[in-house]
Amino acid sequence: MSNSFPRFCLLFICSIFAGFTLRAQLSAPDSSGRGSSTGLGLSQGSSASTGTRASEYQIGGVTVTGVKYLDEDLMLAVAGLKVGSSIKLPNDESIAKAIRNLWKQELFSDINITVTRIVGNKVFLNIAVEERPRLSKYNFKGIKKSEAQELKDKVNLVKSRVVT
Repeated sequence: MSNSFPRFCLLFICSIFAGFTLRAQLSAPDSSGRGSSTGLGLSQGSSASTGTRASEYQIGGVTVTGVKYLDEDLMLAVAGLKVGSSIKLPNDESIAKAIRNLWKQELFSDINITVTRIVGNKVFLNIAVEERPRLSKYNFKGIKKSEAQELKDKVNLVKSRVVT
């Protein structure tokens, strides 16, 4: 325990500086005494803090939720999580890398990757995102049309562009 605590703290601090969030929700054992497969967290360091061992799985499927304007297939390509790839849960670097890859696009205000279910050695993941708002329209009031056009040229606002 004393060896894993500093490692957990280091991973926690690194995840904050990396600018992404991994949500952890480890489920309680069900009535059969086994842990439920839904809601298994992907928190870095969770094996050290909960005493569970990392298990190797094959990605059986990846879904995307929360997308309004972007193509889901493109998001999956950017994330790099491919069906059939091998990952270790709960501490696989490919999960953190997928979040970093998506975060670098600067299109999202929140990104979470969770396990939706486990069947045998196959794990099914969900990428839940919250897209940043986009500029739909704008106008200038209280000025002449020629001044409005001049402002449009200076401000360089583009419709449908992500607002940061």
